[in-house]
Amino acid sequence: MAEYHAKRFAGIEGATVAAVCDHSAEKARDFASACGIGSFFGDPADMAASGSVDAISVAAYDGWHLDPVLAAADRGLPVFCEKPMARRLRDATAMAEAVLRAGVPAVVNFSKRNGGLLGLARRMIADGGLGALRSAEFRYLQSWLLQDAWGDWRSTPRWKWRLSESQSTYGAVGDLGSHLFDAALFLLGDCEIRGCASRRFAAGPDADCDLPGGPSCESFQAILTARTGHAAVSGSWRARGKLDAFAATLYGETAAIDIDFGRSRTALLRYVAPGEAGSPVEAPKTASTYERFVALARGASDPVVGEPIDFAQGVEVQRLVEACGSCAESPR
Repeated sequence: MAEYHAKRFAGIEGATVAAVCDHSAEKARDFASACGIGSFFGDPADMAASGSVDAISVAAYDGWHLDPVLAAADRGLPVFCEKPMARRLRDATAMAEAVLRAGVPAVVNFSKRNGGLLGLARRMIADGGLGALRSAEFRYLQSWLLQDAWGDWRSTPRWKWRLSESQSTYGAVGDLGSHLFDAALFLLGDCEIRGCASRRFAAGPDADCDLPGGPSCESFQAILTARTGHAAVSGSWRARGKLDAFAATLYGETAAIDIDFGRSRTALLRYVAPGEAGSPVEAPKTASTYERFVALARGASDPVVGEPIDFAQGVEVQRLVEACGSCAESPR
């Protein structure tokens, strides 16, 4: 994600990736060299105090988000943070309080907002295009535990840490659920977890799998209730045939809509008559989370109005992640 952040921010006119920080100064140096970045640091407080940056983007492991966010807030720097905000709700709350006291822009990278599809669905619901909303389904399915299209999880640090209970945020609940719960809150309004089930990762007998704190959750299901109805939410890293499939279906009294990022990230299908083929509805082009953050960091208004991706939204998502993640079952 750090490489992706650097690429996306460097592609925005007027923005320059000026420095990189890692808990290993050697890794920071190598990253800076590989990406053509001028400065590197081994401590986020040193980078924030260096005067070489105007804003900070946090793409570390979940449990390492707190310190750089607090360092940025302490120096009055805008901060962009990967999802989930933190491993636990208490840290996410502390981060939100710190940026609020500092009065700096703070954005969580809920990247499924990019492309404008969720924003289109939200407007259709608000305008009564579905009638009264009755129920919804949110799904995020991956299969990286079954294939190595993204690298072998047994040997690739990018993946293996997610399987550790002491390093990840409830495993798949934090990784996939943060997107799902953000979408549910965004489209349905205030939500509460009413029931959940999850399955922990279980390595085979031939797997070299040292997981600090034990295995984390690899799949989960949750039921949410909201003023507009209920929602079924599911996520898995072991979904055969699904490389990276984010989807949602919302059912109203007069119409339904189907969002499938595997089919399109800019158009949804709207269904009116039973048995009728869905009609595609294209979303207008919208600014990405990266572009929105740069605009805020420059002191401009958010180019996307009424669709919050700030730390307050991040805390609400973290609340649902923690409520769901605490239900994790034992290995079976």
